Amino acid sequence: MLKIGSSVLLCSLMGTVLADDLGIGFIDRTVHLQSSDSVLNENHHGLYLRYKRLRIGEYRNSYNMQSNLLNYELSEHSNYSTFAGIADGYPQNRHLGEYRMMFGVRVRLGFLRLLITPAFIASSYEF
Repeated sequence: MLKIGSSVLLCSLMGTVLADDLGIGFIDRTVHLQSSDSVLNENHHGLYLRYKRLRIGEYRNSYNMQSNLLNYELSEHSNYSTFAGIADGYPQNRHLGEYRMMFGVRVRLGFLRLLITPAFIASSYEF
């Protein structure tokens, strides 16, 4: 009986630690700040996983193409953080090919996350 009780306690403690380290997010919408292109997709319907400060996910980008993302929080504060990342699946450019660099501020409002960058403001929900 002691063995079962200690296993349950250990699993409970691990779950508590992992709950703070792990998360799942749903990418929602974007408002583009610098583009006059009216055909950009602003509904992204994506999903990402968070482990501590790292996020990895997939979404439908502004050009309606499938993209993968990787970003990392550079600094954390109580209600916001700074981040840098990269995403693929964009139209080719001469510098980075199909990749786009991202950097900005992530604001936390409960489950809502607002990503503020020089090019866009995006919303997601993280649990």
